[in-house]
Amino acid sequence: MSRDNPYITLPANRFWKHAATDAAARRLDGLWTPKFPITAERKLITVGSCFAQHISRRLAAAGFAWLDSEPAPADLSAEAARAQGYGVFSFRTGNIYTPALLKQWVGLALGQITVPDEAFEGDGRYYDPLRPTIPEAGYANAADMLAARTRSLAAMRQALLDADIFVFTLGLTEAWRHVDGHVYPVCPGTVHGQFDPGLHRFHNYSYDEIVRDLRETFDAIRRVNPRIRFLLTVSPVPLTATASDHHVLTATTYSKSVLRAAAGYLADCHDDVDYFPSYEIISSPLFQGAFFEPNMRSVREEGVSCVMAHFMRGIGLAVDEPAAAPAPAAAAQPVASADDPVCEDIILEQWARNTATAGGDAPRLLLVGDSHMGMIGDRLAEQGIAYAGGGVMAGSKWHWLQFIPDATRFFIPTDETARGLWDATVVRGAIGVAGASKPTIITNVGMHSHMFLSSFVPYLNNKYGRIPPNIELGDIRNHLLSERAAHLAIVRRMVEAGYRVIWVSDPPAQVADVAAYTAYDNILCECFAAAGAKAFNARAWINANGGWGEQYRSELIDQGTGKPDAIHGNAHYYRTLLAALATTYPDEMGELSRAAGVTAAA
Repeated sequence: MSRDNPYITLPANRFWKHAATDAAARRLDGLWTPKFPITAERKLITVGSCFAQHISRRLAAAGFAWLDSEPAPADLSAEAARAQGYGVFSFRTGNIYTPALLKQWVGLALGQITVPDEAFEGDGRYYDPLRPTIPEAGYANAADMLAARTRSLAAMRQALLDADIFVFTLGLTEAWRHVDGHVYPVCPGTVHGQFDPGLHRFHNYSYDEIVRDLRETFDAIRRVNPRIRFLLTVSPVPLTATASDHHVLTATTYSKSVLRAAAGYLADCHDDVDYFPSYEIISSPLFQGAFFEPNMRSVREEGVSCVMAHFMRGIGLAVDEPAAAPAPAAAAQPVASADDPVCEDIILEQWARNTATAGGDAPRLLLVGDSHMGMIGDRLAEQGIAYAGGGVMAGSKWHWLQFIPDATRFFIPTDETARGLWDATVVRGAIGVAGASKPTIITNVGMHSHMFLSSFVPYLNNKYGRIPPNIELGDIRNHLLSERAAHLAIVRRMVEAGYRVIWVSDPPAQVADVAAYTAYDNILCECFAAAGAKAFNARAWINANGGWGEQYRSELIDQGTGKPDAIHGNAHYYRTLLAALATTYPDEMGELSRAAGVTAAA
């Protein structure tokens, strides 16, 4: 073999063998070098498919100047704001899967095109065909719908004028169009509206069409903002279904291949267009599918973390990532969590103060859950009552099933910090130790109840193609048993191991959709009681004793959003909750039930 050939001097990252070695550490060195500076000061726009939501959230959390062109009204909770399309992307457009739809939105915002004043009507409400899920409840009339769209287009235009970097995640080549040419985000009739085969036509965009639409879109934006730069990514999420004549696997491969080729071509041809390989990171055989949920479609949070770690390293910011690849978990639908910063703070503060977790005999009470358990732990400490555990990991880690089952330890967190906290709890609580007295376990197993609707609404859309006017309790029960079977299994293992378990529902802090949350809490209690636990319905107890009010509301501010914490109760709430538990379950609560001065007024 001649040693005078082009491959002799190539760097290591040009060879598959080296890349495969890197993959074991979840770090691919030299994967991406940006073509233009990307710094925290540069104003970023993010828009595109579902996967782009992860990028928006992570960039904002990392302190980047992420443009939110239409901020939510101040009186909306974080959950309600997201349900109305605020803060998901830079534009309040909902998902933009295809370059053709992006071109249409940009053309509308810049006044270059118009579309017919079409409206979808159902159950007395009106929905925007260009963003049928925003807001979820629709509008009272078509005029209100069009006025809201006009406001959003004005905000979008201003963002295009102000932005330095436009990040677009390409999702699909398949789309549905009206015979007059305008593009829909989803097929009419699947979410709202009525499908009409005479008006609605399927179209699968070709490579040439994708390149043309992106070029024309970028040219239109450049004319109003010459300094802007474009960063393209491709969503790794496979198609849910295909309207083509092909198997969904080959349809997915076609779609992603065309999008990836078009994005790469434009990046090669233009100095102000770059491509970031998020698609390759998630989909590569190097990671053996580890970044997908068991449904092999939804991307796990660890996958998003790995993508963003490579992005941050590419722009020169150091990011530490755990070396171990993520363990498989039960299926879940990705939904961004707005509350993690405040939840993490509560957990860390609780463990920093918790001197009851070291030394002495194993306590009678063991707390297992998220930040709510951390706040209960603080109230126990106030009264000098020993306990083990508390907030083991933040609610979203529970929600995203970042744990694996274990016969003696009940579960093992996949997150390193959470695993350390659980290890300390196991030791202090003497879990699995032969002959050790078994403490009473108080838990919410991180049910993250406030995120119920954000996963239930997609479930209803998938089942019925819309949100039915009357929600069936059976749907809530089936959804819960499907999505939260792993949490129920943890409690069942605790009971089968001989522990007395009290499962406690989360505070009834919701101000909207109260009927749905009430039904959810009732069914949760039924399910955990069936698993063998004493199920305490905090909502029912509070409602029977004066109701939820200012006396129970959290004083914390969510540092991620700057808005009041709408998830937890305050110290008085958790004291009241403990007093209720002590009264309701005196045998299980032991010392707490016998302690002097433990009352709801404490």
